[in-house]
Amino acid sequence: MKERTVLTATVLKRKGTFAWMWDLGARERRVFGACVGGWALDAMDVQLYSFVIPALITTWGITRGQAGILGTAALLMSAVGGWLAGWFADRFGRVRTLQLAILWFAVFSFLSGLTQSYEQLFAARALLGLGFGGEWAAGAVLLGESIRGA
Repeated sequence: MKERTVLTATVLKRKGTFAWMWDLGARERRVFGACVGGWALDAMDVQLYSFVIPALITTWGITRGQAGILGTAALLMSAVGGWLAGWFADRFGRVRTLQLAILWFAVFSFLSGLTQSYEQLFAARALLGLGFGGEWAAGAVLLGESIRGA
């Protein structure tokens, strides 16, 4: 019993930026982890892709403008993906939509690594953008609906 009292006192004394996470239930933590995990994949893709651009320019002989279009394709299509994910989430559920968006993003991210031309990479990055936007849209709404208010 004494151990439990000490543990409870320790938890209650925690303060700081992430103190609110101790108040989340198990379901809320799972939702939070899934959403943040999907968003982390998106951020990693955007950052790592910026390191690939110089290699693409050298290897495929594409212009800087074409390289910029490749990066922009995913971001523009993410707007479409967000809109489609919102529609899909309203009809089939937020969790299923988030799962599908993460899978879609992962598949086309993998396929981006197998492309052999500018056109193929453009198509893969554009389709990847649908999942990118879907993750943000479905994840934000799911998180907002799942985490209880203060």
